[in-house]
Amino acid sequence: MHSKSHTDLRAYLGSLQELETQNKIDWYWSDFTILKSTDEATYKDCVRFWRKVLVETSNRGLLGEDVICLETKETLEDNFQNKGYSPLSLPCVIQEMYINNEIMPANEFISTQNQSWTSWIVSKFIVNPIYWRLQKLISSGNYYSAKWVKMDTLKEAAIRVLQYQEKHGINGITDNLYTLSSFKAEFATVAMPNVTLSDFDIKILIIYLESERKVLITGSLHEDHNNKDMIIKFKAKNLNANTKFEITSIDRGIIYIRETCDKLHQQIHDIEERIKEISTKIHNYILRKQNVMAKHCLRQKMHLEKVLSKRVGSLETVERILLKIQGAASDAEVMINNFSFFIIKKK
Repeated sequence: MHSKSHTDLRAYLGSLQELETQNKIDWYWSDFTILKSTDEATYKDCVRFWRKVLVETSNRGLLGEDVICLETKETLEDNFQNKGYSPLSLPCVIQEMYINNEIMPANEFISTQNQSWTSWIVSKFIVNPIYWRLQKLISSGNYYSAKWVKMDTLKEAAIRVLQYQEKHGINGITDNLYTLSSFKAEFATVAMPNVTLSDFDIKILIIYLESERKVLITGSLHEDHNNKDMIIKFKAKNLNANTKFEITSIDRGIIYIRETCDKLHQQIHDIEERIKEISTKIHNYILRKQNVMAKHCLRQKMHLEKVLSKRVGSLETVERILLKIQGAASDAEVMINNFSFFIIKKK
C-alpha cells in the first residue's frame, strides 16, 4: 500500500466513534465468528462494523486501485493491523456480505454479461445453492485472490455516469457514442467522488450498464477479447418505444469521424511542438553564427508549417462535417454528411 493511502487509512480508522474504547477494538479484531450462535447481537455488530469499513475505505481508494471492486488479497488484513494484530474474521464478513447480495465475485459478474442482476440472484439461489458455491470458493484457495463487485457502489457509480451523460450529452446523435478509451477518459473521474476508476472498474461498470439496458456495446469485455474497436452507445432518454436500440453503420461512421478529429488534433499539437523546437535551434545556431545549420533548420520549419497548414485545413473540414451531423434532424442527413466526409478523405 502507498504511504499516503496507509496514512489516510489510519486517519479514517482514527475518526470512527466505534473505536473509541479498547474493548470495542478487541471485539472487532478478534475471531468473532464463534459468537454467531452464542451472542448474535455482538456478532451482528462486528459484521456491521467491518462491512462499513471495507466498503468506505475501498470507495475512497484506500485499499488499492479498484474502487467498485474489493480485492480480498492476502494483504487485506494487514492493511487494518492494530498494535501488530490483524483482524481475524474478515472472511466471515465477506461471507455475510455475499449472502446478503451486497457483493458478487467479479469473475461471475463478467460471465453474466447480458444477464440482469435480478437474473443472477435467481440463479444464485435456485440453480446453485449459495453455501455450496461460497464454500467451494473459499476451500479452493481463491478467496485470497478474488475480486468482489460491491453492488451498491456499482449502482451509485452507474447513476452518476447516467446523470452526467444526460447533463452533458447535448448532441444526442454524436454525444451518446464512445469508444472504450473515450469512455474511460470521460467517466473514470466522474463515477465516484474524489477517486479515479481503474480499468477493471470501468469494465465492470460497462457490463452493468449493458445488463440494465442503458448502453449497447459491440464485442465482449472478456479478458481474451480485443476491445480496441469497441463502441459504447448510451440509450437516448426520449427513444421511441417502437425504435430499435442498436448500433448502426451511421454510429460507426460518426465514431470514425470523431477519431479522425482526435488524430488531427494530436498531429497538429505534435507538429506545433516540433516547430517550436526547431525555432529554438534556429535561434541558437544564429547566435553561434552557424548559418548553414540555421538555414537547414529553417527549411525544416517551412516544410512543417506547410504540413501544419494542411492538417489545420483538414481539421476544419472534418469539424464542419461533425457540426452538420450534430445539427442533422434525420438519419438521411447524417448519411449524406458521412458520405461527404469519405469523399473528402479519398481526395
